[in-house]
Amino acid sequence: MGRTKPLLTAACPQERPSVSSFPRSDEPVGAWLAGRVPAYLGGREADVNAIERALGADDFQCIQKMGHNMKGSGSSYGFCRITEIGDRLESAAKEGNRAEIVAVLRDLNSYLRSMKPESLEVNNHTGATD
Repeated sequence: MGRTKPLLTAACPQERPSVSSFPRSDEPVGAWLAGRVPAYLGGREADVNAIERALGADDFQCIQKMGHNMKGSGSSYGFCRITEIGDRLESAAKEGNRAEIVAVLRDLNSYLRSMKPESLEVNNHTGATD
């Protein structure tokens, strides 16, 4: 008999809602991206809470998935540090390393506190944050 895939806990979102549609053809990419940065960072703050709940439930699969999502999305928004943190989180969850997950969450919290969306300058051609 094959092993069934465990159900994800309520702490782990099954699917991420789409952030928004692509920019209109007359809208600069940088302006479109800048308008979404606060929501993106707010989503990472919500992830911290969800990861803490998942850690309390020993749901390493959920944590791994959330780390993977951060790893994939961070650089898309110009936040390479979030990509690095997501990679560390995904790896720690694969290993079931609670201590490293706690350390990564501390780093993520610290990084998010240091970010102030209104102080970010977005390059209108590349969408990267400066």
